Amino acid sequence: GLNSAFMGCIIYVFFGTIKEVVIGPSSLMALLTYQFTHSLNVDFVVLLCFLCGIVELIMGFFHLGFLVGFISTPVVSGFTTATSIIILVAQLKSLFGLHFKSLGFIDNVRQLIYHFLSLRIGDTILGVSCIIFLLFLRHLKDLNLSENIPKRKLLKNIFWFLATSRNAAVVFICSLISLLYEKEGLTPPFLTTKHVESGIPEFKFPAISTHIGNQTYNIIDMVSELSSGCVIIPVVSVLANVAIAKAFARGKVDATQEMLTLALCNIFGSFFQSMPTCGAFTRSAVISASGVRTPFACLYSAGITLVALAFLGPYFHLIPRATLAAVLIVAVVFLIDWEIVLPLYKSHRMDFITLVFTFVGCLCLGIEIGMVIGIIISLMYLVYKWARPDITVETTKCCNGVYAKIIPQSN
Repeated sequence: GLNSAFMGCIIYVFFGTIKEVVIGPSSLMALLTYQFTHSLNVDFVVLLCFLCGIVELIMGFFHLGFLVGFISTPVVSGFTTATSIIILVAQLKSLFGLHFKSLGFIDNVRQLIYHFLSLRIGDTILGVSCIIFLLFLRHLKDLNLSENIPKRKLLKNIFWFLATSRNAAVVFICSLISLLYEKEGLTPPFLTTKHVESGIPEFKFPAISTHIGNQTYNIIDMVSELSSGCVIIPVVSVLANVAIAKAFARGKVDATQEMLTLALCNIFGSFFQSMPTCGAFTRSAVISASGVRTPFACLYSAGITLVALAFLGPYFHLIPRATLAAVLIVAVVFLIDWEIVLPLYKSHRMDFITLVFTFVGCLCLGIEIGMVIGIIISLMYLVYKWARPDITVETTKCCNGVYAKIIPQSN
């Protein structure tokens, strides 16, 4: 996470085109990275980041950004919703303080039901309280204050700041509670994270071999384990990055330049043990609302991250697992695209079917298979429409005969 939050910012300052975009770890990238590396070690994550950069570099070099256009909105929506639900269910284990290993979404649900009576009261109370507090702070900025309230503008700014910094505030408060237990020599009633060593990560190339237990993996084995993640994650990150850039650009976006910049961010980020990154919408929205003027604002974000890496590492073990689970759950629950379902069902049944098959495929068969299923259905429908277009025939009678004007209605 933190290792991924500084190099992308530095690279984007010099090669990016949109001043509001902040490159770093995001909920979507965390979801996808977790799906492909949850049973592997950190070396696989770093190698995945490097390979994502290489794939994005190839796509940018050959101007292959147009291929992203073939991934329709229903496919993206079904894919994003499914991955959000997968990670949400996965975080329930930490939220309830449970211990078990699972082999996928279905097995995760089964294990949760089986171990539910073993939940820890302390973790559950803390996690649920954090979720309620986060949701309250999230909606704080949307409060409509009366014009008659004194210092209304100041209050709105305070509410905006509290809503924007809600994740950091919750983590800080819960870590402070853990620290108080530690100072008193007591064991907290909730589980905390492992010890994290402080220090800025050193520059080194991604590992080409690694060990997990008694098994050794060479570079071929590592790439084979990552499998389709080396393609799916770069494509999704490019799609997300261009979408965020368009949201803030107020004009035309140079998709190729953004793709090449994202590639450099991931390649150089992997040299500092980064996970795959892309444009982060929340941080981009915050920096935009703060009145950013140039991309150099990203250097400030990078600097704060480096300070945290250098000095705050010894305190990370105080963060409760239930708190982190609550932060992730509240983050991903708003990625679930409920709003698109009913309009699609009413207006375009084929797109609705594509969304449903993508969603179910991602949940039951794996996110890579589900996405492929959605793309195939979408392309098959396009080919069908192109092969059998609706045709309007208009006839005109004149002295030389009857003329027929044939007008295809699609393509």
